Amino acid sequence: MGLYKNVSAVTFGSTAIDTVGSIDISESGQSIDHSADTDEYLTYIDVVKKVVEVTISTDDLKDELDTFAIGTAGTISFKVENAEAATPDLTVAVTNARLESMSGSPKHADVNSGGSLKFRAYSADGTTSPMSIT
Repeated sequence: MGLYKNVSAVTFGSTAIDTVGSIDISESGQSIDHSADTDEYLTYIDVVKKVVEVTISTDDLKDELDTFAIGTAGTISFKVENAEAATPDLTVAVTNARLESMSGSPKHADVNSGGSLKFRAYSADGTTSPMSIT
């Protein structure tokens, strides 16, 4: 395992997102469980309806608002640069990502006019994760 820093080459579809502050990526699912009336502990747990979510924090929300529309679908890709010479960079791709929301919270006397782009991705075949890391 290596140490990584800096995200770069961020794109959604064929459009570059140049003013990225951070990227949050998660894969989660809905937990289902079961126990009988007399069981003190759960006797079954499974995870269903998995989803990959990506939130890109940008320093220029106006540019993103002018560029993207809610509901737009595409592939998100970006590179995570290594912090050690011996560690290769990571390339992350999330296919079938759909822009779900854009939000911002400009502050008085603050030069940052940024906000967030939130995406949810789905599996094309129901079993393969839309996220790949190479």
